[in-house]
Amino acid sequence: SSPSITTTSSVGKVAKQPSGWFSDGKRSKRSTDSLFSSLDADGSGILTASEIRQYLISGIFGNDKSLDEKSEIEAAVTTVVSNLDAANDGTVSLLDLETNLLSLDSLLSLDATVDWVVNAVQLPDSVGEVFRANHVTGSEFAELLENDGALLETELGITKQTWRKKLLKHIRLKLLGIGAVPPAVANFQVDLPHRCDLVTLSWEKVEAVVQERVSTVFPVHSYRVQRRLKSTFSPSALPIPVKSDKSNASDPPDSTSEPTTPAFSSNYALSTAYSTLYKGLDHEFTDSNLLPSAIYTYRIQAWNNIGNSAWQSFDYITPARGKRGAGC
Repeated sequence: SSPSITTTSSVGKVAKQPSGWFSDGKRSKRSTDSLFSSLDADGSGILTASEIRQYLISGIFGNDKSLDEKSEIEAAVTTVVSNLDAANDGTVSLLDLETNLLSLDSLLSLDATVDWVVNAVQLPDSVGEVFRANHVTGSEFAELLENDGALLETELGITKQTWRKKLLKHIRLKLLGIGAVPPAVANFQVDLPHRCDLVTLSWEKVEAVVQERVSTVFPVHSYRVQRRLKSTFSPSALPIPVKSDKSNASDPPDSTSEPTTPAFSSNYALSTAYSTLYKGLDHEFTDSNLLPSAIYTYRIQAWNNIGNSAWQSFDYITPARGKRGAGC
């Protein structure tokens, strides 16, 4: 087993990594059996629509006044059965559930899980960092549901009850496949710059789209804009780097948006790390302190309670110093 480590956080107390518990990144069969048993009220080994309905009311929709209408719950029941019913016989078996959870394991790596805690569940960065320090990924989600989320407090040190409740609700949504992530942000662009060191970015509001087999629509609650300095002619003028967003430091640019830029023979290639410039619900952001004659990559994604949209990105070349009409 791996040695225990500790990390100080503002979550409520020191969070400890259990010896060997989270380190393997694998979902335990016991936790899957436990999740199935919590759904299988009559112990028959088969989940019916009635049992799923009761689980949704008690575990997800109970206190959410915006989602507890009968039509919403019935639509969610249909979605869960459709998502989990691998045999397509109108019921859900333990094997069906295991198959579905296996497909989710690869979607929530450590970085993606930390991102999800902070941006989908909307909890403080300190909670996300506790997940990182304890190596918690989507593979452990079913285990975190056991005993009404006791491990969130005893092992992760999340002492605030409202945070634990939010985590449990969102984990259940994720495991049962209720809701969908937002579509990609449209018309992400640079408006005409006022100066060579300042530029305004704008984008369209993302509307929640009803998708096939998705019953519950969750609106976008945040946009995240990131930037990296790709190259510059002025290395001596480089500013002190902004603290990078750890969860995205290794992410490549959006491969669908390859930039068209002139070939420079003497520019300086820089780090590929992205920094988060903006998080919020506005549809415009002004970035400042840009270097002249530099290439910046900007990217944006939308977040709702389920997760994030795909990145949309482009490269922007700042005007040269002294260029007329650019205010440099």
